[in-house]
Amino acid sequence: MTLRKLLMEKFILVVLITVIALAVVYLTISLYMFKYYSNQVRKNFDYSVREIRNAAAEFILKLDEPLIKALDDLVHRISHDTKNARSLIEDFRKEYFIQGLNQCELEGITKADVPDWVKDKLIDDVDYFIEKRLTKSGFAQEIYIKVKNDFYAIHFKEQISNDFQMFQNIKGFVSTLDIHNLKLYTMNLNEVFSLIENNGTSIDKDVLRELVHKSTEEKKPQVVRSGLNVYYIDLILFENEKTAIAPTVVFVQFNLGKVIYPVFSGFVLMTVLTLLIFAVVSIISKKFSHELSEPFNALVESMKKSSEKREFVEDTLPNSKIDEVNNLISEYEFLRDELSATMEELRASNEDLEESYRALEELSEKLEDAYLSFARQLAVIAESYDEETGNHIERVGELSGFLAEKLGLPTELVYKIKTFAPLHDIGKILVPKELLNKPARLSDEEFALMKNHTLYGAKILGDKDYFDVARKIALYHHEKYDGSGYPFGLKGEEIPIEARIVALVDVYDALRSQRPYKRALSHEETLEVITKGDDRTRPEHFDPVLLRIFVENSEYIKSLWDELNTYNMRAS
Repeated sequence: MTLRKLLMEKFILVVLITVIALAVVYLTISLYMFKYYSNQVRKNFDYSVREIRNAAAEFILKLDEPLIKALDDLVHRISHDTKNARSLIEDFRKEYFIQGLNQCELEGITKADVPDWVKDKLIDDVDYFIEKRLTKSGFAQEIYIKVKNDFYAIHFKEQISNDFQMFQNIKGFVSTLDIHNLKLYTMNLNEVFSLIENNGTSIDKDVLRELVHKSTEEKKPQVVRSGLNVYYIDLILFENEKTAIAPTVVFVQFNLGKVIYPVFSGFVLMTVLTLLIFAVVSIISKKFSHELSEPFNALVESMKKSSEKREFVEDTLPNSKIDEVNNLISEYEFLRDELSATMEELRASNEDLEESYRALEELSEKLEDAYLSFARQLAVIAESYDEETGNHIERVGELSGFLAEKLGLPTELVYKIKTFAPLHDIGKILVPKELLNKPARLSDEEFALMKNHTLYGAKILGDKDYFDVARKIALYHHEKYDGSGYPFGLKGEEIPIEARIVALVDVYDALRSQRPYKRALSHEETLEVITKGDDRTRPEHFDPVLLRIFVENSEYIKSLWDELNTYNMRAS
């Protein structure tokens, strides 16, 4: 990627981040405004319902004051003359409803005809209760009168117009709110009152009926959204000691266009401004990146040529209109000349260093060859000292290397185990030969002397790092995994892995080899002893992971041992 492209991408990235940040801020503010307006709509609805309830209550209380006073007087008179209760009620009807007598009816009813909720209001022997229902043309009211066990009902209807005081009160507060439509319905969805403002719309009757049913069950307002319109539906219930208004459905419509349109317009405007800003910044960034990138590209090309030729190329670099870039180019040219001279000096010094390195490398190879030669000579000493041991050590080396490789050890460690495993019994050259070749089992004192061969081996190999693996094998190859070995009684992972490998291979080869005091066992007999145990050897003596790998590869180990043994026999 060229510097110019990189600068362009950086400029574009900065612009995009700025635009995104502005968009996030704008959307956050817009969402806040939308949420605020939605909450305000809900508050307006709650206020509407509350004001309608207050208007209705105020209307009923004022309207019913004379009626309640007259009914209280009627109850008082009936209490003193219950036998003439019907005639007293009839006289009341004719006197109080004289102007609308044709709209007023009196009838005697049974207790079953009285609504249950009204019965609960008729507490005294002589009592009354008024039920009102709003209608399209006005309101209807039922006056229930109880005289001991007798019941009477006065039915009265009165027409009112939209100029009626209650509706005027509703219109008064609606004009102060952002309401597009307000309607009142009976529970049967007969429209009682309608006030349409600002081109308000209505809602389907079936949908309204379902919402009213849901509001009745849940006892909370229902909200419906359709496009930009929000509809609220709730029930108004009013009741006092002697009067109740039947449940009335309130339908209120609000329109969210007031907040949506400004937000949308602002978003469109912001998009247009963003595109303009993006175009202007792109033009400016192209000019700036050209002024900045051309000298840098020339500088980079000069560096590439110097890198390819492995020497500084004295190119003429272009000037820039930017002072800082010119200063940088001048500094580069100065450093180029200085480094060119230094490189010449280093080139001469490097040739001397390479010659010294080659000499050290040759010396290191000779030293390693000397170490290996010494290791082989030690193995030859052990072989010539004890003929049986000599054949034994070759097989131990090959089998140990094979197990180390199967265990997945590093290649270098596998090589060292294979190379130094033959030295595991090197300490036996310091053990009396009569003990090594004794045809019978050793006594406890003799065996104690024999065990010292591990310490002798470690001492012979010394403390050089190169013989670290050989020293561990010689010192620890008689340690046992369960801690019953010697010379230190190490247990489990305390025993180095190279010693654990040689310990298993050493026992296998010893069991398969003939000794002055024992016959040679077959591969199958040896495997039986190692995996199941006998009077001297138990499977707990060995690393369980190594033992599993040994058993899994037992057939190959058998063939390898037989091959090595045959070769040694031919060689001897």
